[in-house]
Amino acid sequence: MRDGTPFDAAFVLGAGAVGSFLGARLSRVLPVTLVGRAAHVDAINRHGLRLTGQLDETVSVGAATELPDVPARALVIVAVKLRAVPEAAELLARRARDDTVILTVQNGLDADERVRRELARCGHAGLVVVRMLTSCGCNLVRPGEVEYWGGGVTSPDSERAAPVADL
Repeated sequence: MRDGTPFDAAFVLGAGAVGSFLGARLSRVLPVTLVGRAAHVDAINRHGLRLTGQLDETVSVGAATELPDVPARALVIVAVKLRAVPEAAELLARRARDDTVILTVQNGLDADERVRRELARCGHAGLVVVRMLTSCGCNLVRPGEVEYWGGGVTSPDSERAAPVADL
């Protein structure tokens, strides 16, 4: 446990505008690895992640094009487009551990159920999957730069969501 959080690391699968922004904010309390497209990953690894708009900062955060095997006590944020959720869930079934907590962040309301179904199909029905809805105004300006114009996140009030919400 790091600094009172229940997680030692976080991974953001789908490092577009919203995923990158959330990963950057989360990196204040945890080591974060953004998993995204090569051009974005290369820019982040060379220069850091630039946040502009209402923010003006460069964040040092890890970035990779592939999700590694997930270590113990990790949070995985699934921020891919809804159509890519089945593929992301299949990848998680291969890389996640029994204690991995998965947080879905999509515009679609049933992403968490899609992830649960795919994990169950792959023999991992017991993994914790928490749904989060976001109203973050984010735009991927260019590889390595996210423009943020405000907003926030909400999550269902539940015992399973509490450790994530506390971050």
